[in-house]
Amino acid sequence: MNIFSRLNVGAKVACVVTAFVVICVSILAFFIISASKHSLEEQAHRIVEQASYRYGNILDMVSSEVLDTLFVGATAINTQIEHNTISAERLKDIVTAIPNNINSIEYAYLFMPQFMGEELIILAQSNGKEGQKAAIIKSEPIIKTFTSIQGAIANNKPSLSHPAIINFQNKELYAQGFGVPIHDKNGKVIGALGAFINFANIGIPLLSEEARVFNDDQRFVIDEQGTIIINQNQNFIGKKLDEIVPTQETKNIIIAAKEGKNGIFPYRTAAGIEGIVGMRSIKPLNEGNMYWNVLSYIPNKSINEPLVELLWIIIACSIGTILIIVIGTMYYLRTCVAKRIRLILNALTSFFAYLNHERKDAPQPLKIVAQ
Repeated sequence: MNIFSRLNVGAKVACVVTAFVVICVSILAFFIISASKHSLEEQAHRIVEQASYRYGNILDMVSSEVLDTLFVGATAINTQIEHNTISAERLKDIVTAIPNNINSIEYAYLFMPQFMGEELIILAQSNGKEGQKAAIIKSEPIIKTFTSIQGAIANNKPSLSHPAIINFQNKELYAQGFGVPIHDKNGKVIGALGAFINFANIGIPLLSEEARVFNDDQRFVIDEQGTIIINQNQNFIGKKLDEIVPTQETKNIIIAAKEGKNGIFPYRTAAGIEGIVGMRSIKPLNEGNMYWNVLSYIPNKSINEPLVELLWIIIACSIGTILIIVIGTMYYLRTCVAKRIRLILNALTSFFAYLNHERKDAPQPLKIVAQ
């Protein structure tokens, strides 16, 4: 306070004006940043929700295409059985027509315990030539033990196995099997037509750089048990999400995934980076409680990046505004106000000199200029 009292009038006025400007600009900046933060958070939630729905639709299309293709093949087999035109060669034609038509199918297979008095297993592998028949390869006896095949035969309805890492045709695959039943003339189940989907192929559009929306964002897929089936880190495939990130937030996500609930959840990555995930749950089969849950993750740091940029812009503009106002005020005080004070001082000096008979002529009246 003593320092302020020692300042001249111009400096005091400049300090007061500066203080008011700083307070006003700070209040304005606070409300701008608060409103911007709220808007950015809402926008991030909408983006992460839309991303999870978009990628969920991709997986939904995959399951629909696989099932529709298998149903078409099963219907063709059932029709030939009904008309007594069935043969091993025609069955091979039907099975080999499946893999090359659907990118997500790597293997298609048919299992019939009794076909013309013997067990029949037909296995076809995609060769990537769309529109052409796939190659018939040596059958694997393990096919008849697949959960999807056994489930389709036992329950007389489409079946789906759990995602698993399997050794098939001398390759290690992380895959999931679909199966649909085959019927005789009387509607009795006599076999099943099935296919493997390779999650490595399905995950390509989800994990590509073109799918990136924010810096350091991620997309991954878990099943209803919280098992990771698609992830950019191959070391995480087949592991439980709550084992990699053992937090309550992760447990809440898995609970929602088991119930097939969509939503936005707080999440922390294995590297400890906080953020949010949008989750979209789809059912590969209309019946049952099996889900594919697509999660789209955005780190808080990426969400707040525009806010930090806005904060620096506001700070720079505020400092510039304060300097302009202070310099302008000081210039005005030193020129216009100080000049008028000098004129008043000279007029008063001349007036008192005239009163004291120090000068004979009366001073000129001071001109009052109102601005």
